[in-house]
Amino acid sequence: MDDRGPYMIGETATFRIKVFNQGNVPAQNVVINDYMRSGFSFTGVLNPGWTLVTAPTSSADGLLNYTITTVLMPGDSITLALNLEIALDDNPAVKDWWNYAEIRSSQDNVGNNRNDDADSVGNTNTPRENEVEPDGPWDNVVNGNGPTVNQDEDDHDPEKVIVVGGLGDTVWKDLDGDGIQDPGEPGVGGVIATLTDCRGNVLQTTTTDATGFYFFNNLIPGDYQVQFDIRNLPRGCAFTFQNQGNSDELDSDVDLNGLGPCTNITGGEFDSTYDAGLLILAAIGDFVWHDLNGNGQQNAGEPGIPGVQVNLYKGDGSYVGTTYTDNSGYYLFDFLYPEITIWNLSTLRDMI
Repeated sequence: MDDRGPYMIGETATFRIKVFNQGNVPAQNVVINDYMRSGFSFTGVLNPGWTLVTAPTSSADGLLNYTITTVLMPGDSITLALNLEIALDDNPAVKDWWNYAEIRSSQDNVGNNRNDDADSVGNTNTPRENEVEPDGPWDNVVNGNGPTVNQDEDDHDPEKVIVVGGLGDTVWKDLDGDGIQDPGEPGVGGVIATLTDCRGNVLQTTTTDATGFYFFNNLIPGDYQVQFDIRNLPRGCAFTFQNQGNSDELDSDVDLNGLGPCTNITGGEFDSTYDAGLLILAAIGDFVWHDLNGNGQQNAGEPGIPGVQVNLYKGDGSYVGTTYTDNSGYYLFDFLYPEITIWNLSTLRDMI
């Protein structure tokens, strides 16, 4: 490789495939297989001499061929350049940007087919051969003892590039307040999303579109987190409950302050599960009045009672807050997260 990266989608990586004649006879018409994967795109004008036999898919490797027309004497070598554009399929994985090459076939200098390599089997793309990984213990081994013992340089030599990743997904309106993105719950536009490293240093800022979608692309491998800002939305809007349910694709990943967790993005990883749910905060309250006729009903002319202390508790008995009725007897607890609540009134003492 001229450079392992990291690369952005659409940039071009140059692989250099060095072919050795390890034998004791001259070699000619050496055909090279390159098993291009779905993380790459091939352009013929950038690669004279190379032929695209089969294009890759997300589930199967492609195939490129190159024929070396010059004679390689014993001990000689030649280096081939292969320029591949970094691509992205519908289901990206890090191994999409691994590339394997091997010798397909060769002849000696009198035209005899010499596909009798003693320590490897050419023109095969088996799972066993794909166990050779870039920088692994079998990588760049040139004196193997056969495919069941070790691997040789011409039997699936791997190389890799590091590709940038991405992070993002959706900010949505949690209509039922359960912390899970249900069908029909809409996205929320205009939410500011700020990408930071995990030390809080700001790297990028974007805003969700009309569907609630946001995404930070072209991220070099590293640790990231996202802070969401909803101050420009109407009052009473807040972040829903974090990590509800058992699906990371459907839950809200941020805390009640809108800060998401620190997450690691590897090369070529596009994490589309980093969501934030929003809900409308609740309110509870009404009126404390003097029941003049003692019938338990609020009749016309019965006055409100000011200054009554009202305490609010959660359903588990934990204290939430206190307020007092106003001069007309009204009170209100607003901006409450949806929960079962109870409340009580202090002793009226001499208020009535």
